[in-house]
Amino acid sequence: MEGMTKQTEYWERNKESIAEKRNAKYANRSDEEKKKQAKSQKVYYKKWIQVNRDKWNQYNREYRANLRVQVLNKYSNGTMCCTCCSEGNIEFLCIDHINNDGAAHRKTFTGTIYAWLKANSYPEGFQVLCHNCNMSKEFYGYCPHMLQKT
Repeated sequence: MEGMTKQTEYWERNKESIAEKRNAKYANRSDEEKKKQAKSQKVYYKKWIQVNRDKWNQYNREYRANLRVQVLNKYSNGTMCCTCCSEGNIEFLCIDHINNDGAAHRKTFTGTIYAWLKANSYPEGFQVLCHNCNMSKEFYGYCPHMLQKT
C-alpha cells in the first residue's frame, strides 16, 4: 500500500463494511427523503448540463450512435447490411417493421426505436433495410430488388 494516503488505505481495508453501512442507510430512507434526494439530483444535473452543454451533447451523440450500431448489428445477425440488397454502408441502414405497422407502433412509445428495441430485449418483427428498400416497401408495397431475385 505504498504511496497511498491514510484515507485510501482505510477505504481499501474496510470497503465492504463501508458499503454495507451505506447501503443500509439508503435502504431505510423514507419516501419523503427519497423524493427530496431525487429532486436535489435533478436540480444538480440540470445545472451541470447547462454548464457543460458541449460535453453533454457530445456524450449523447456518441451514445445514440453506439446504440444504433448495437441494434443494427443485432437485427442483421452481425452482417451490418440490408436484408434485401446487401447494402453495407451504415449511414444508409435503418430498422424496418416487417409487418408494415410502424406508424401504429411509434405511437405506443416515446424516444427512439433503437432505445425501445434494446429496452424490450430485441423483439421479433423487425429487420435491417437500407433507406431505399425501406421507402420502396412503404410507397409501392415491394422492393425492386425482390423482383430481381425471383
